[in-house]
Amino acid sequence: MIINFVADHMDSILLQRGCSHHCGHCGADSERKITTMSWKNFEAIANGMGELKERLGFNPFRLGDNAYSENVIYPFIDSDPMLFKSSTGLTDEKGNPVYRDIHDAARLFYEKTGTKFSLTTAGWSPKNKFAQRAAEKIVNDSECISDITISLHPFHRYFEEAREFERKADMEKDEDKKNILLEKAEGKRNKYYEMMANTIYTFLPLVKNGKPNILFMNFPEGLDDKYQIQDMETNMGNKIYKKLEKKVIEEEGEDSLKEKDEDIKNIEVYNREIGYMGRAYNFAPLDTKLGETRIKDDRYYQTLYEESKVIVYTKSKRIDLDGSILLNYISHFHLGNVRFYPVKLVGKKLNLPEPQEIKTERTVPEYPWPDENFLDLNKRYG
Repeated sequence: MIINFVADHMDSILLQRGCSHHCGHCGADSERKITTMSWKNFEAIANGMGELKERLGFNPFRLGDNAYSENVIYPFIDSDPMLFKSSTGLTDEKGNPVYRDIHDAARLFYEKTGTKFSLTTAGWSPKNKFAQRAAEKIVNDSECISDITISLHPFHRYFEEAREFERKADMEKDEDKKNILLEKAEGKRNKYYEMMANTIYTFLPLVKNGKPNILFMNFPEGLDDKYQIQDMETNMGNKIYKKLEKKVIEEEGEDSLKEKDEDIKNIEVYNREIGYMGRAYNFAPLDTKLGETRIKDDRYYQTLYEESKVIVYTKSKRIDLDGSILLNYISHFHLGNVRFYPVKLVGKKLNLPEPQEIKTERTVPEYPWPDENFLDLNKRYG
């Protein structure tokens, strides 16, 4: 009964909690402190799911509740999967510790279960050689990846830091000091443009396979012109494109520009308006109807935890990196979205080989495991 409960509507295995991007609009309100699932624990989960599938003759895990998520698993919610770096506890011939990356995890999971990873990334620094190698491995072996979304937006930590330099510059009377602050702001923005140009460039060979796609995160129309999709495409998008052109020339020469331009044009680009959840609350003006609505929504979801255990228990399941089971109290229509209202089930969890403690600065609502009557899913759902 217990395995039936966990297997139903499971959409995520949280390989990592916390994120170094720390984007200002993060609906999952990711932790600054990062905790990564050990490789032994992930192996145990992948092997266990694979063995159960082989024993039963079918995959008992109903991953998601719609066409977009039925055959994929999300290895993240409040982290960036491209930054996954998991310790194996082993060392190489030189005595250096051995780590596994997101491609290693996707490949193992696919081999054991036949289920692919769905990835969304806000990019990685070109100086992060580990993440860069992981991306290149995905390009050379993308069979285990269902889709890749590159999230572009002006809310990244680099932009937050740039805005802070500009705020200080506005208050500075000394022209020399003002110019230094403005140069630092521009430097932060350029750092973002270069990061995203490298991310797009790395994944360009996958365009022919329908990957990757680009997601512009933007404000609902009328709230702030600086963050509208039109401005982002013409301003931020153009600056990233110039950096991308420069990288193509540096890496492959000018003769490759025409071919790469065709690949860039074939990338699917779409936009999504920001929902006011998590840190995105900071952008919702309280003196507007929208600002009032998001406060009511927050209270609504918080109080619903206590209203009906039946409703809570039917929500999508997420395996946390310590083996706990989280329920996401958001409609199934939001599966795969960063919106995250977790409820932690207490009393039982997966028996993983290595105990792990999540570095966290916040608490989440807790519910006991459902009783046996609820766990009788065959009787419940007929």
